Amino acid sequence: MSNPRQSGIEVLGDMPWGSHFCLFYETKQDLLDTLVPYFKAGLESNEFSIWVISNPSFITAEEAKAALEQAVPGLDKLLAEGRIEIFNALDWYLEENELNIERILKAWDAKLKRALAQGYDGIRISGDTFWLGQRHLRDFYAYEKQLHDFITDLPMTVLCTYSLAKFGAAEILDVVQTHQFAIIRRQGEWDVVETPELIQAKVEIKRLKEELQRSKEQTSRPFVILNYLAAVLSVTAALILAKILGAHLATAPISLFLCAIMFSAWYGGVKPGLLAMALSLLAFRFYFVDPIYSWAIDIREVPRLLIFALSSIFILLLVAAQRSATESLRRAHDVLDVTVRKLRQTNGALRMEIIERKHAETLLQAKGQEFRAIVEHTPDQIIRYDRELRPTYINPAVVKAGSLLTGILTGKAIGADVRDATTEIEEGELAQIRQRINAVFTTGRSYEYEIVLPSSTVPKYYNVRLCPEFDLNSAVINVLCIARDITQRKQAEDELRLAYQRLSYHVENTPLAVIEFDKDLYIKRWSARAEEIFGWKASEALGKNVNDPDFPIVYEEDLKAVDKINTQLMKGIVNRNLSLNRNYTKDGDVIYCEWHNSVLRTEHGNVITILSLVHDVTERKKTEETLNRSYDEIRQLTNHLQKIREEERAHIAREIHDELGQQLTVLKMDVMGLNKKLNHPDEAIKQKIGDIINLLDTTVRSVRRISSELRPSLLHNLGLVAAMEWHLKEFEKRSGIKIIFDEHREELKIPDSIKNGLFRIFQESLTNISRHANATKVIVSLDQKDQQLILRIEDNGQGFEKEKITAKKTLGILGMRERCQMMGGDYEIRSAPGKGTTVIAAVPYHERDTTLNNDL
Repeated sequence: MSNPRQSGIEVLGDMPWGSHFCLFYETKQDLLDTLVPYFKAGLESNEFSIWVISNPSFITAEEAKAALEQAVPGLDKLLAEGRIEIFNALDWYLEENELNIERILKAWDAKLKRALAQGYDGIRISGDTFWLGQRHLRDFYAYEKQLHDFITDLPMTVLCTYSLAKFGAAEILDVVQTHQFAIIRRQGEWDVVETPELIQAKVEIKRLKEELQRSKEQTSRPFVILNYLAAVLSVTAALILAKILGAHLATAPISLFLCAIMFSAWYGGVKPGLLAMALSLLAFRFYFVDPIYSWAIDIREVPRLLIFALSSIFILLLVAAQRSATESLRRAHDVLDVTVRKLRQTNGALRMEIIERKHAETLLQAKGQEFRAIVEHTPDQIIRYDRELRPTYINPAVVKAGSLLTGILTGKAIGADVRDATTEIEEGELAQIRQRINAVFTTGRSYEYEIVLPSSTVPKYYNVRLCPEFDLNSAVINVLCIARDITQRKQAEDELRLAYQRLSYHVENTPLAVIEFDKDLYIKRWSARAEEIFGWKASEALGKNVNDPDFPIVYEEDLKAVDKINTQLMKGIVNRNLSLNRNYTKDGDVIYCEWHNSVLRTEHGNVITILSLVHDVTERKKTEETLNRSYDEIRQLTNHLQKIREEERAHIAREIHDELGQQLTVLKMDVMGLNKKLNHPDEAIKQKIGDIINLLDTTVRSVRRISSELRPSLLHNLGLVAAMEWHLKEFEKRSGIKIIFDEHREELKIPDSIKNGLFRIFQESLTNISRHANATKVIVSLDQKDQQLILRIEDNGQGFEKEKITAKKTLGILGMRERCQMMGGDYEIRSAPGKGTTVIAAVPYHERDTTLNNDL
């Protein structure tokens, strides 16, 4: 078709109706960059648009709408008006997982007719094939070929899109063969692939253009001048012949000039004929009318000249009429030829129609045989009634049944002579069947109903359908009665109804609220427990959306997080999830609920419903908050006790160091002075005094050690690193375990609370190593990383099973963990039998607090 349309694709420009081409794209963005301007141009050109997407495999409907919104202002309005529709490829192309080409083409035809009826110029289509698998590939190629022929003369434009990542070279060649041409979008660049037919058409067009140009050049020569030149030459030839024959034949000039006029009119038409007549008159007067060779006229020659002029006019008119008649005959002959051709075509069409009619009759016979084969083997009971309500056909299933139903359908109800009709048939049922069949004959409409027949075991249920059969004049000539045993279906329905009742019982009696949403989050079920939890009655909740401002159930600060979860559920990104949300009751109270959400899908993977089980955990949440507050209070108390304990340690250390240390030092000096004064000769006494002095030295050192352990002076005077270094040296001396200390290069200015806490964890860890690890080496490191101060103590001892130690709830480990948590940090133990133990304590430490202790 003509009437070019804007394609919106820069590499194509305009394109005619009936265009069927394909796009090979590399990325999702390449696809969107092509389709968005393609549909934008269609919407701006009064075209109805249809976008078939491969949701959810590649591009979702939401992504398609979002991309269009950026280029098409007011897209929501256009969608609401139905100017553009977006479909899922699986739903559009497949029916029961099969690709029915005839159904799809009929659907396109219906869309086109509706669009034209609504005033659109035509329809613009794009269908993506990312969903296409090997199973449907060949059928889809066949569909593409039929679609190609289908849209040829229709106001339709179709763009089929294929992913380069999904289709190989062989498939791409097959795709190109089913389209007029192909375009490629790869990394933002365009390329055009032309089919052999398109290339051949372009060559043929070029050849025709060249021939047309040559024809124009040839026809540009002055054909009209030739006609007049022929007139001049014919008169000249007549004059020459007349001069030659004039002495021998007196009438020769007249006849020759008349022939020249006749030839000129026949060859060139009336105007060249008039020119020939004028030239002939002049020549005849000048050369053959007295006086000859003079323009003066003898009065006696006027009649002769007038007769010649009238004869010329008569001949000219006669030849012109003859020429016109010849042209008319030629045109009539052409019309006759066209008519003959049309008659031949009509005759051929009639022959084809006769052949097709015979073929249809053969098919009808086959269909009749097929119908008979079907009805004679179907388990349904089928009876045909005529207008007299007599059964003219009964299939074997009726005879085989031999039941009460057979009597109703073939017995007294229709007045037939059936001897074995059962006496259990009630007159009311007999009258109803007659009325129903008469109604079908009268209205021409089908009628369907169910009947229940008594039985010794379970009642028998039948579905009875009365269908009219029409003649060529659309008059009802027969009625088919089709009775189907639906007892099993009824039993299944009863079981399903019972199962639904059981389900409803469980739903209404479960301690969890049951809420069911459709795919757009509108409420379809609202259980009694949901009424109790939220305060909204089912009549108030059903049909409401979770984002409805008149139905606020989601806590305002949780709306963003809940919307994200709902979007994932609607798109089918997640199948189920568990979330703890704050919700409002109808009265505006805030409650805490656990939402167990599950997605139910169709066999094609489309979301059809979202089922939520809601557990009111408000009381549990309040209990947890109470416990957390209690725990915080206990932690604060523990922190306070630790602070008091440290202060008590410092006090005791000062008392031991200042009082007991000084007293022991004085006592030692007194004993040494006494020993010098006595200078006793008894060696045993000297030995005893020496032992007392050594004991005093040992006691002084012990007092200093105990004082240092209670409150290391190095910790508060020189800092954490110096205190750890001194303690490790003492530990190595006492335990004999090799120590490796990866110390920090610079002393850090650390608050006393963190300094004390880390040092106590450090002390406790070394104590545990000396008591339980059987280690030969300990590696200690203190690092600053990511605003954290990390203490790491690793030994090569015997290790332990972490679960057993955790179950024992060892006070030392609990104390270290509690200290770390009070500092806002994390405590971790890694151990395994035979693989040593690692203790890691990480506490917050900000860079701005990192300064050198310059006042030391």
